[in-house]
Amino acid sequence: MIRSRVCDYPQTLDCLKVVKIMEWFEIITYTVEGGLLLILLIGITHRLFRDYLGKKIELEAVLVKKQKETYYNFSIFAKLAPALKNDYLLEFESNNKLYKFKTNNVFYNSAIEGQKVKIIFKGNRLINFEPV
Repeated sequence: MIRSRVCDYPQTLDCLKVVKIMEWFEIITYTVEGGLLLILLIGITHRLFRDYLGKKIELEAVLVKKQKETYYNFSIFAKLAPALKNDYLLEFESNNKLYKFKTNNVFYNSAIEGQKVKIIFKGNRLINFEPV
């Protein structure tokens, strides 16, 4: 494949060395690309299992902090201006361990800092919380 693109016939020894180096370069490139793709696939699969197929965990915790982060979401589909987005974060403490969750505005607005609650979550996903 490469040999016909690089070397004109009759082939010389130097030309064959260049071809051999290029073949090894292709082999290494494909191996690295395949390894990166495999790592990405394993990471996505792990996150899906942890956040959606894992078991629910229930804890009693105290809502330590609630935070609203506002930022501009730049998109190639935005015609006039970038869209203003909000992320709602809730941080709970239970047994000296902190749990942070990105939530929707309904959970965020109903949360009161310092309140003791029972939280139900899977992985990084907060499913529900209710006052104790």
